[in-house]
Amino acid sequence: MLTHKVGRVRKALVRFSLTCERQGCRLRFAAEPGPTSKLPPSLIWSVQVTTLSGRPQFSRAVWQPTNSGIGAGDVGCERLTQGEQNLGEAKRRAAARKLEHATVDQRLRRLGIDTAKFGFYDQPAFLAEERHNGEFLDQYAIWVKSRPRTAEYDERVRDIVPRLAELLADLFERRNMHRSCVHASSMMQRILDRLGVWSYGLKGSMIMEVECEDLWRGQCMCDTSDFAGAELGHAWVVAPPFEILDPTIRLQNPPGDAMNRFTPPIVVVEGASLIRPTIDDVIGAELRELYAQSEGRTDEQLHHRLIPHLKEFGRNFPSREVKIEELTLRYVPAGVRISDVVLEEINGAGDQLTGAQVWNDYVAPTFSKYIVLGGV
Repeated sequence: MLTHKVGRVRKALVRFSLTCERQGCRLRFAAEPGPTSKLPPSLIWSVQVTTLSGRPQFSRAVWQPTNSGIGAGDVGCERLTQGEQNLGEAKRRAAARKLEHATVDQRLRRLGIDTAKFGFYDQPAFLAEERHNGEFLDQYAIWVKSRPRTAEYDERVRDIVPRLAELLADLFERRNMHRSCVHASSMMQRILDRLGVWSYGLKGSMIMEVECEDLWRGQCMCDTSDFAGAELGHAWVVAPPFEILDPTIRLQNPPGDAMNRFTPPIVVVEGASLIRPTIDDVIGAELRELYAQSEGRTDEQLHHRLIPHLKEFGRNFPSREVKIEELTLRYVPAGVRISDVVLEEINGAGDQLTGAQVWNDYVAPTFSKYIVLGGV
């Protein structure tokens, strides 16, 4: 579609063919009869060409009429600068997110869910739908991920989230609560609801690697377990604009592990690189070996057999990579995770920190000015 501005934005839908030359490209097209026959003789157009890779490229164009028919003409194209292309792509992504959010929000409201309230995943209408649809919790995460944000809101999130992550990391580390990612991430989501920050949890694999030291550690979602019912993999939080919040990263390996020297106390990251998950990211080495022995072959696509929805889930919640000096972290989500109990009851049966203690003794006093009553 070619668009032009004359006062207000007008649009003309045209058929065209495209030939590219080394120094530029030229579009020749024949417009559909009708309103296009009234186009002015010379216009500045905004042209979007989608390449075979699916990536849109934008260019400027000047349309000049010819005598070959009504509305026919040549368009000489000039490639936009990289900055102009990036701006156009950013606007396109923002518009797509806005449309996605409006669609999900309308669907939730039709079910009787009040999306204006933090933690609306606890509302009876949401829980009722979730009982019928095991993947319904994804809608909450998509709603949060696509929610339009203001600069003031992002500033608030950047003020709260890193400090909260540091507080939780310190509390859990002082009590030697190793491998406690589920408790910490569950508490963090519920706390952020009370502090007026939208968030959701993810579960999946987390891989740590320091290539120069030949160090590799994996928390794989598919692996052999030490006991029946063990929750494998890793859990972390997303609170846009932060794509990865991991307050227990340094507690994932035992004391004295060589990896600890390279591991920060927390991971709080915006703009993490997108990656494509591999079999090593998803399945532990011991389990891969068991499958290879049983089947008499090595299947490099085994992770898609064991987690059939991995690729589809990744369209909304992609895998990401973070580099912190020599350390490389790979986060591969396979599901949305939100605690099914209120904050005060998280780890209530444990002999360590409970959600009630964390909130009453530490978070509420420290973040009192940010506490909200449940509304936007």
